[in-house]
Amino acid sequence: MLEAPDGAVSGFGYTSTPGPPIGEIEHEVSERVAWHEAAHAVVGYMAGWPIKSVSILPPERVEFSTLPAEARDPHLRMVVALAGGAGEDARVSWFFDEPTESVADYVERAFNFCGGNCDGCRAALAAWQIVGVTSPSEAAENQWRAAETEVRRICSQPHVRQAVAELVGVLMASPRIDGAKAESIITTHVKFGELAGKEENA
Repeated sequence: MLEAPDGAVSGFGYTSTPGPPIGEIEHEVSERVAWHEAAHAVVGYMAGWPIKSVSILPPERVEFSTLPAEARDPHLRMVVALAGGAGEDARVSWFFDEPTESVADYVERAFNFCGGNCDGCRAALAAWQIVGVTSPSEAAENQWRAAETEVRRICSQPHVRQAVAELVGVLMASPRIDGAKAESIITTHVKFGELAGKEENA
């Protein structure tokens, strides 16, 4: 029970005398969210996208630095966009298909410029960029499925999963980290730009 100071009215109404602070609101960190964002970071790094920061606190996200021209390939953008969901699936070692109606909805909304900034919307926009807006929606959906299959293959590889898992461990202890810290963990398992054929050590 909360106690109000003398002269104040206790309860859920307003008081003329402010009560003592009862503590700060803390956001609970989620392991599922950590796997989601860590997978974005790892696959993005493999695509040749320098990492600026990773956070599993609201707003949960991975920030990448300005991308070089060769890293802007729409297929790679699809793969990185869908990596979060694949990372969540890799956590339980079971990969789930995005429902057909959901893919169709993302593709339709992207075509009509009604999408947002979510992973599915980004993937759908990239799919249309690949096939062209004069193509049937099924062509864009097929691109989505191809990227989904590829990112599952990537995230199921032991060394990639290990990179994601180690980054998750760090994020659960420190929910916000900078790109240098994230990359120092990731680079022990995968090569920067290997998905784009632009490995640093090539």
